[in-house]
Amino acid sequence: MNFKILTISILSVFLLNSCSSNEEKLDSDKNSIFGTYELESYNTVPSTDINNDGIASENQALESSCHQNFSITLNEDNTSVVKYTFLELERDSNNMETQQIECYVSDRSGTFTVEGDVLTLSYDSDGVIEKSIFNIDGNKITGTSESIDLLTRNSEGKLVYVNASLIVILEK
Repeated sequence: MNFKILTISILSVFLLNSCSSNEEKLDSDKNSIFGTYELESYNTVPSTDINNDGIASENQALESSCHQNFSITLNEDNTSVVKYTFLELERDSNNMETQQIECYVSDRSGTFTVEGDVLTLSYDSDGVIEKSIFNIDGNKITGTSESIDLLTRNSEGKLVYVNASLIVILEK
C-alpha cells in the first residue's frame, strides 16, 4: 500500500461547505490570508487509539506527535508550502509491514488562489497537478475528506488500516 501517495492525495479531495463571489470580501480575505497556518485538529471518524493508552480520540493530533508538524504557509506572491504529515507502518527488509509506526513528513511547494471563502492549493505531485480545497473562516482554514485509509488498532491491539473520514483545521 503506497500510503504516502494516498495521504497526500487526501487533501486533493477536500470538499467545501460554502462559497462567496463578493469582490470586496475577496480582496479583504486575500490580504489577510498570508502567513503560516498550524494544525489545530486532525479529526477522524472513527476515533483511534494509536498511542495505545486505552483512550480513543477523534483528534489524531492527541494520539501522535507526528501531526503537530502539519502546516500550510501562504506567501504574498501566491506561492505555498504545505507540510503534510501521516503515519504509516514501517516495512522490513522484505518490504513487509511491521507493527512499528513511522511518521512521515512531506513538503509540497505550489501556488494558491482565493475566491470568496475558498482557498485552492495547487502543486505538482510526481508530474500530476493536484489541488487541495479549503474553506476559509477568519484565521482558520478547514478541509474535509470522506474516505481515507487510517491507521488504527483492532480489538486485539494490532495496527491495521481502516476507511475513515477526515476534517483538518489549521489556524494562523
